[in-house]
Amino acid sequence: MVGIDPSPTLVGYARREDERADYLIAPGEALPFRDGSFELVVAYNSLQNVDDLSRVVAEAARVLVPEGRLCICVVHPMTDVPNHFESTDPSSSFVVTSYFGPRPVDETVERDGIQMTFRGCAYSLEDYMRALEGAGFAVDLYREPRPEELLSDDRPERAQWHRLPLFLFLRAVKRSAQ
Repeated sequence: MVGIDPSPTLVGYARREDERADYLIAPGEALPFRDGSFELVVAYNSLQNVDDLSRVVAEAARVLVPEGRLCICVVHPMTDVPNHFESTDPSSSFVVTSYFGPRPVDETVERDGIQMTFRGCAYSLEDYMRALEGAGFAVDLYREPRPEELLSDDRPERAQWHRLPLFLFLRAVKRSAQ
C-alpha cells in the first residue's frame, strides 16, 4: 500500500501513525509511478481539493492496470453549493443559489472549541462524470449514503442535514484499450 499527499506535514503524520505503508509527497496531477502499477486507486475526500480534476483522474487511470478500479469518496456536490437553510427549524427549506462549478470553497467551521478551515473546489456531478469518462473509466457503483447513517448524534443544528446527501461514493473501472 502506498499513500500520497502533496503536504509534507500530512505525510509526516501518516508515516508516524502507520508503518505498514509507504507514504510519499506527491501531487495527484503527477503520480511518481509507472503506467499500470496498481489494481486499485482510492481517492478519499481528496478530489474536491484539486485544481485540475480531469488531470488527476487521468493520472489515476494511467497508473491502473486495464480493468483496475478507482474508488472515490468526495463531499457531495450539494453540500458545497452556495446555499442556506431559511431558518434553524429542522424542516426549513434548503435554498440553492447556484450549482454548476467549479467554484472555490473557503469555509471555516467551529465545533467544540476547535476551528477548522476547509479550502478546495466544488465540482458538479457532471464535472466528476466528465473527468471519469475522459480518462476512460466506466462507473459501476454510485452511492449517496443517507445522512442518518453518517450523523450519529442528535444535535439540533445538524438535524437539517439529515435530509441531504453529505457524501458521494463512486467506483469506476478502467476500460481496456480498444
